[in-house]
Amino acid sequence: MRGGERAFLKWNLSGLLRADYNSRIQGYSTGIQAGFYSINDVRRLEDLAPVEDQSADTVRVPLQNVNVENATISSEVQKVKMATSLVTVGYDPSSVLAALGLPDIEHTGLPSVQLQGVQNLDPEDPESVYPESDNADS
Repeated sequence: MRGGERAFLKWNLSGLLRADYNSRIQGYSTGIQAGFYSINDVRRLEDLAPVEDQSADTVRVPLQNVNVENATISSEVQKVKMATSLVTVGYDPSSVLAALGLPDIEHTGLPSVQLQGVQNLDPEDPESVYPESDNADS
């Protein structure tokens, strides 16, 4: 037989081991949500054509079900919540932002409403609620 040295036989038993449709879909869903299957991985396993979109080849972040590139949005939200908590209890806002790697933002100069009720502010002189030692530098 000519060219037979490169030919081989392979028994593929995958079809016999294949679960029912609902079990497969549930398993694929778990794989996508857990971050070890992409959408195109699942489509390949089901002999379907791939989706022509880069996000279909991207593994998603576990429990967030977002593209890995968008995971930073979630971490930024957590950092802002942390910064809010720290500043509310009295930590210096600039130091908190620097420690959490958040950009510095301009402050209005008005005291926090948690510390001083807005009704107590003099709109003509909002600095008046600060102790004299703070105003001495101005």
